[in-house]
Amino acid sequence: MRPHPECGLCMMKWVYERVGNSLTEDQRFSILKKLTAVFAAEADPAMNMGILCNKSVEAVHDFLLASSGSYEPLKRKSNEAAAKLIEKAKKFIESSATPARHS
Repeated sequence: MRPHPECGLCMMKWVYERVGNSLTEDQRFSILKKLTAVFAAEADPAMNMGILCNKSVEAVHDFLLASSGSYEPLKRKSNEAAAKLIEKAKKFIESSATPARHS
């Protein structure tokens, strides 16, 4: 599947929003510069979006670590919700049987 140019813009926005949420304006400009450098070097009609995403995250990794504390409440809430569902999920998986295929 060939990516559309809008895919790159959306990915850049996604990375920027997750990293820059609790940083200073100067740090956010630095993130923007790093991301645009990655996209300028890698954007191509045949690009692999997964690789581009990984390179984008690697480029702003230090800022990601600095902003990670703001995700702690969300992480805790998500883990609590998952813990409530785990027993139901186990029972659902255990009760499901894959029918044997006949040749």
